[in-house]
Amino acid sequence: MEITTNKKNELIKCLKCSVCQKLLCQPVTLFCQDTFCQSCLITRERQNNNHTCPTCKLQYFRPPIANFKLSELIDKLFPEEIKIRKEEIEKLPKPDEKETLKEEIIKSTWRDVINKKKSTNNGQVQLNADVFFLPINTQNLNNNLYN
Repeated sequence: MEITTNKKNELIKCLKCSVCQKLLCQPVTLFCQDTFCQSCLITRERQNNNHTCPTCKLQYFRPPIANFKLSELIDKLFPEEIKIRKEEIEKLPKPDEKETLKEEIIKSTWRDVINKKKSTNNGQVQLNADVFFLPINTQNLNNNLYN
């Protein structure tokens, strides 16, 4: 089934990130259910040290959840556009070494949770939002990393 140009443009309007106003790339969803490009949300957090939803302004305490199904759908429907978006994201400034360490700590914690869930669910990951609440004291983490 071929998508017409009009339908494609309508879909792109629905699949825009409200931060960059471009097609969502590596979409992540906040607890409030608003969805953004992962890089847009990370950049916004770094620049403003702000953990409020750009759309509804609700403060969030849980990390955003990668929206894999939406990402897969966008990748299949708009491969050329996504390729361009990923190239743009690669050109963004990289975080400093301490920020990378902080992100690695969080990623490794998520990996541990996912691997634990896989081992208890016959290799299938079935996670609810509460699993992604990381019991990390971020204030202490920030103090240790930045001091």
